[in-house]
Amino acid sequence: MTWNDFIQEFNDKFDNQMTMKVHQNKFNNIKKGYMSVTEVVRKFNKLARLCPHLMPTEDERIRALHTEYRLAQAKQERAKLFEENKKEKSQSKQNQEINRTVRETEPS
Repeated sequence: MTWNDFIQEFNDKFDNQMTMKVHQNKFNNIKKGYMSVTEVVRKFNKLARLCPHLMPTEDERIRALHTEYRLAQAKQERAKLFEENKKEKSQSKQNQEINRTVRETEPS
């Protein structure tokens, strides 16, 4: 094997891997920025074809959506409990104020 053959084989193997890593990074970090939605979709589809192993399977997409849905439900429940707790504290404070006012106005 000549040096030139080695260089060619090396570049064919590792340059392709480096190019693939660049595409993977672009795919994983795609952002809309100043692109239109159409441009983002076009870019996403191009990178998805170059990195098909990064695309989730149907089961993975369903699992991710289910997890996202459960997290959203939990967030709503926490917000509801927070509001209820806030109202209870407010009501308790009002009751304390009323009791204090009543005690101050009662004749001794």
